[in-house]
Amino acid sequence: MTAFCILAFTSPVKSKYFTHIAQHAEKLGVTVYHLTPKNLTLTSVDSVTGYKYECGTWVPTTFSLPNYVYDQCYYATKRTKAYKARVKWLKEKRKITFIGNGLPNKWEVFQAAMKVSTLQPYFPFTTKATEDTIFSSLKQYKTILLKPVDGLQGNGIIKLHDSFLHIRATLVNNGDEITKDFMTHEALLAWIFQEKKEYIIQPFLPLQDELNHPFDLRILLQKNENGKWEERKRVIRKGKQHTFTSNIGSGGSVIAYEDWRLDIPPFFEQSIQEIIHQLPLCIEKQFLPLFELGIDIGISPDYCPYILDINSKPGHKIMETSTEEQKEKVYEAPTKYVLYLDQLKEWRKNR
Repeated sequence: MTAFCILAFTSPVKSKYFTHIAQHAEKLGVTVYHLTPKNLTLTSVDSVTGYKYECGTWVPTTFSLPNYVYDQCYYATKRTKAYKARVKWLKEKRKITFIGNGLPNKWEVFQAAMKVSTLQPYFPFTTKATEDTIFSSLKQYKTILLKPVDGLQGNGIIKLHDSFLHIRATLVNNGDEITKDFMTHEALLAWIFQEKKEYIIQPFLPLQDELNHPFDLRILLQKNENGKWEERKRVIRKGKQHTFTSNIGSGGSVIAYEDWRLDIPPFFEQSIQEIIHQLPLCIEKQFLPLFELGIDIGISPDYCPYILDINSKPGHKIMETSTEEQKEKVYEAPTKYVLYLDQLKEWRKNR
């Protein structure tokens, strides 16, 4: 019988998304398990402790890890980062297939994607943050963003503005903004790199609405039962007024794309379609196979799209504004993709 395991720090009992996946898998005759990396040992996958979904509920159990793993681990804290080595070890097991591999850091992903000539117009200026590039970028753009290469949900983003008298730095921390003024370059650099984080630099773009809410377009892509990419959902994410991030995790809200604008010019949709069709294929050529992608696109006042972020483990809160049909496609997608991989493996074995 086909089975797969959701690997995540979040308990399945507390996750509606995991439960919906398991419910749809049960209908398709597929068993779903759940395992936290905390219970993963570096000796064996034949006996691990986690949960099994059966008869409409999650049941604690001990099981042999199935051949397919749906990785939903986010390493946002020092505590969770301590388990990355265990997951890396699991990925190296020959019999285990991760249905979607995580991407490397933002700088590596952007470097790879920006090499594609047809996608280059959709990327804002992006470079690695160093002492030199921070101040040269400030000189050129006056206001810039520093984004942690391993950042999540907008946390840790720094906005720098050169007012000539001083440099004002605004840090996003769990949805709040902390502002500090620096009179010297040395003091600013010491503050930016105090935790030895790495950043990319992008100019601060005019991506706010008429009421000064930051907003962007989030597009969720998943592979279907034939291994082909499909758009599942697009929404407008709207941040708090007078802030500069629109991430839902930082207090942003979701607006149905259809309710956002009625007068979108045709060239904008053409550009979005070009991004949707080319970006996933480009990313997969450079890195390992993926199952889903979240693409964040900034929209300028004249409808120029800018690719702001590419996420291989996108959140699924945007589905709350979806129709039941849209939700069903997203919830059953992991199972259908596992069945596709299973059939592909059998075909290759019998060829």
